[in-house]
Amino acid sequence: MAIITTLETKIDSLLASYVTGVSSNIASAIVPIALTAATIYILIIGYNIATGAQEDSIYTALWKFFKIAFVGGIALSAGVYQSFVVEAINGLAIGLIQIVSPGGESSLGALLDQVSVPWGDLIQKLGEEAESASGVFPDIGLYLSAAVVSVAQFLLFFIGTGLYLLAKISLQLCLGVGPIFILCAMFPATQKYFESWLSQTLSYVFTIGFITAIISMLFAFVSGMCTQIANNFDAGDILTSVVSLCIVAGTIVVIMWNIPTMASAITGGAGVQGVGRAVAQAITKGGGGNNSKSDSASATPTTGGSVQGNSSSSNNSNSSNTGGSKPLYQRHTLSNLKRNK
Repeated sequence: MAIITTLETKIDSLLASYVTGVSSNIASAIVPIALTAATIYILIIGYNIATGAQEDSIYTALWKFFKIAFVGGIALSAGVYQSFVVEAINGLAIGLIQIVSPGGESSLGALLDQVSVPWGDLIQKLGEEAESASGVFPDIGLYLSAAVVSVAQFLLFFIGTGLYLLAKISLQLCLGVGPIFILCAMFPATQKYFESWLSQTLSYVFTIGFITAIISMLFAFVSGMCTQIANNFDAGDILTSVVSLCIVAGTIVVIMWNIPTMASAITGGAGVQGVGRAVAQAITKGGGGNNSKSDSASATPTTGGSVQGNSSSSNNSNSSNTGGSKPLYQRHTLSNLKRNK
């Protein structure tokens, strides 16, 4: 009976409705905030360019305006967000499952139901042998072995299914509130929140992939042990075989328990470092202007000028030959004239 597949199908239907509804509501709610913030940001950039207070070129300003339009088009349009972002991330998770699963299943529930069949056969075999044992009473040792195998199967599949569903539900929760964090990529001061969201989302995706890989590899090995014990049944040595099976199952439980840590270490997770940060910085590159110049400018102390008679001198670097307070549209022409002298 496909218990886990049925459970996963119901949860998928619930999560799909959740992501669609929540992301649509959030995208509609943040439209006024986004328009106000974008308007103020554009006005500040325009004022700085007009007064010469900003040293970035006109192409940098145009790139900022393009990024605002691009990010706003994704974050504020629920249809675009769900069609591109949600489908892409869910497709990545499904693709990882298909790659690492031996039969190319697109669902982990089907894989779990498949590898659980030998466990049920072994438990049934132990129960039948216990009832058919010679004597007045059934073989208590075989019943005990069947109980131990049942507990091992329950713990193994409970933890595996629990971690998988936890990662899947957490992923959909992140996707539901995604428009807020995608909107944060619009401004340099809030890009770190988008990077955090992307890192955590990728962490859940890789957790799903790693759990599938463990189940495909180690669960198949344990299921093979169950089949071997059932086919080569030896009542005198059954307890030793069952104990060996439980030891292997316990080892797999320990490995699965550490899968989220492995995924977070690879993608950055809550630490906002690693693959997620690298991808986010590649997407948002250029949005913060020339940060190296601003950092070096803030790190270099400046001193005030001195006044002597009708003349004045100043050590301010902004009044150098590079333009300083001159309007942006004059700097390129002046630098060319000085270069041709």
